[in-house]
Amino acid sequence: MQTGIVNLPLHDGKAPKWLYKRMVSLLIPFSKLLYEEVGEEGFLNKLADPFWFQSLGCLVGYDWHSSGLTTVLTSALKDALAKTDVPIKIAGGKGKTAINTPNEINQVKWDVDKEKLIYVSRMIAKVDTALVQTNYQLYHHTIAFSKDGKWAIIQQGMNTQNKYARRTHFIYSKNLTLEPYAGLEGIPEENVLNMTSKDSLNAQKIFVEIFNNKNQLKHDIAQLSFPRHHLITINDIKNESLRELLEINETVSNFEELAALRGIGRKAIRALALISELIYGERPSYEDPVKFSFAHGGKDGTPYKINKKDYDEDISLLNKIADKSLGEEKIRAFRRLSYFLSHVKTIE
Repeated sequence: MQTGIVNLPLHDGKAPKWLYKRMVSLLIPFSKLLYEEVGEEGFLNKLADPFWFQSLGCLVGYDWHSSGLTTVLTSALKDALAKTDVPIKIAGGKGKTAINTPNEINQVKWDVDKEKLIYVSRMIAKVDTALVQTNYQLYHHTIAFSKDGKWAIIQQGMNTQNKYARRTHFIYSKNLTLEPYAGLEGIPEENVLNMTSKDSLNAQKIFVEIFNNKNQLKHDIAQLSFPRHHLITINDIKNESLRELLEINETVSNFEELAALRGIGRKAIRALALISELIYGERPSYEDPVKFSFAHGGKDGTPYKINKKDYDEDISLLNKIADKSLGEEKIRAFRRLSYFLSHVKTIE
C-alpha cells in the first residue's frame, strides 16, 4: 500500500465552468491514450494510486492540494469517459450522488455482475465508516469498473473540526476487510480503531465467535470488570449498539460476512472491539493506516495562474496524439518521456 502525508484542506467555492469544461476536454484524449497504453487493468490501477491521481489533478489544472481535487477530478473523468469508447465506467460522486451509486451501476448496459459491484461499493464504504474509525466523515464515493467486473474505488472523508480531508483508494485485487487499501492520503491520527489491520486478524475471528454465540455474550457482559483507562468506554456496549447487535438473528462464517450485515456499523464494531479485548483478551489494532507535478497551474493561482491558451493547445496536442496524427516516432518519444519521469526521484 502507498501511504503519504498530504494536507488536503477544504477550499470554498467550486470549479469555474471554463476550467471544468477544459478539464473534461483534456481528459477525453488523455483517457484514450492511457487506455491504449495500459489497458483496462492498468487504467484501474492508476486510479488506485493516490500519488498518480494527485498528479493527474495537477495536470488538469485543479488545486494542487485542495480536497476539491478529488470530487471535481472524479466528476470530470466520469464525464470524459462517458464521451469515449474506453471500456471503463464511473459511478457515484459527492454527497447525494454517492448515495445513488447502486442506481448508476444498474443503468450501465454492460453484461457485468452488477450485484457484485454494488456489494463491493457498499463494503468499501463500510471500511471508512465502521471498520477504520477516524474523525473523517465519508462524503465522496466513486467506483470505476470494467466490463469484466474489475474495479477501483476512490473515497474521501472530511474532518469538520480541522477542515481537512482524507482520501482513500481501493483496487479489486485486495481483500475487502484485511489490508484493503491500495493507497491513502491524509493526516495520521492517534487511537484509530482499525479492524482491517493484519494485527486485528485474531480479533476478527473473535468477533465472529462473539456474534454467533450471542446468548453466551449476554452472560459474559454481566461479568465484565472495566479498567480505569481504556480507548473504548463502557458506553460503547450500552444501549442501542448492544441491543441492535443482539437482535440480529443471523450467523456468519467469517469477518467479511459479519461486516456486510445490515445493522453492523460503527457502534456495533466498537462494542465488539471492547468485548473482544476485555473478555477474550484479544486487542484489535489502534494504528492509523495513514510528488506532485504541475502542468497548468491551479484554479486559485497556486502554484501559478492557468494560461487558457496553453491549456487549449495541450488539449489539441493530446487529441492529435490520440488520433495518431503525430506519427509513431513522436508518440514513442512521449512514451520514453513518461518512462523517464516515472524514474525521477524528488530531491527534498
